[in-house]
Amino acid sequence: MKRIVAAAILCSLALVLAAAAEMPAPPPPDETARRLDDAAAELQALRDRLDDLEQRVDRIEERLGESFGHVSPFDTVERRLDDLEKDVNRLRR
Repeated sequence: MKRIVAAAILCSLALVLAAAAEMPAPPPPDETARRLDDAAAELQALRDRLDDLEQRVDRIEERLGESFGHVSPFDTVERRLDDLEKDVNRLRR
């Protein structure tokens, strides 16, 4: 009985040591702080770029109107009628 308990303890210890060996060591605190600062700077740069792009789109929409619209079934019917009218005009020639 003592051998079984000792074997179980040794197996569990071996598993714990194997799991601990697979885990990477955490980076030093100064490197983590540097990475966080870099990520924050990159995030701010991306936010600034997004704001700039949104302003550009707003200016374009002011000049040209909205650049997107919801497609309705009537749009496709109207387009098909235009195509049919063009076909009829070609046949008349």
